[in-house]
Amino acid sequence: MDLGQTDYNVPVGVAHEINIRGYVETSLIDWDGCVSAVVFLGDCNMSCVFCHDHEMLSETGPGIDENAILENLRFQNLWIDGVVITGGEPTFNRGLPGFIDRIKSQGFKVKIDTNGTMPDVLSNLVRNGYVDYVAMDIKAPLEQKWRDPDGRRKYDIISGTRVSLEDINRSVEFLLEENVDYEFRTTLVPTFIGEEDICEIASHIRGARRYFLQPFEPTNARAARLRELQPYSPQRTAEILEAAKRFVPGARLRGKLR
Repeated sequence: MDLGQTDYNVPVGVAHEINIRGYVETSLIDWDGCVSAVVFLGDCNMSCVFCHDHEMLSETGPGIDENAILENLRFQNLWIDGVVITGGEPTFNRGLPGFIDRIKSQGFKVKIDTNGTMPDVLSNLVRNGYVDYVAMDIKAPLEQKWRDPDGRRKYDIISGTRVSLEDINRSVEFLLEENVDYEFRTTLVPTFIGEEDICEIASHIRGARRYFLQPFEPTNARAARLRELQPYSPQRTAEILEAAKRFVPGARLRGKLR
């Protein structure tokens, strides 16, 4: 089914207050151990400098009708295990619980990707059985002390906005304590995130079930200056990963190295 056809387009926000900007029918890489469909939601409360989906997030034209997604999922019921809801920031969509409910009514598991800025929404989704797996991005060290020479917090610089570290920490603590499957992950952006940062993050989430380090992908980064930035070498990446393992022994690398 081609979900890009005009017949499926609706004004943004009309379909159950859910802003669907993209859809992948089948993925083998977005949920470890699961064949999944992937739904991209367009709203986000961050403007991360390394984001490569920023053009999709800034679209203002018609979105994809959720009924087209649900129809396609019914067609795929026999060969996919679950649905990944990513973004953007899924928890920024007020219609998210209803959308997930309609997906789960077809028997699918649901994973959400989140930046952790809305801990109350996250806890509601988990405790009411809406999600089966949570992947939370940790952009930078979570302590207030991490600032640049001008006094700006590293987390704010990377995310492109002033964030509540208290809220993000609440989401971290919730996942560490709650009985839901989860992972934390951090993108290795040279000049922004180095070994010291990763050690601080890994120490903060000590005891986490899973922690993934992701290579930086310069192609189409939001900040034009980053498009010429080379990712860490495989050797340096391996060194940073080993440093993280001192605090989270099961830390792993996800993604292709250049």
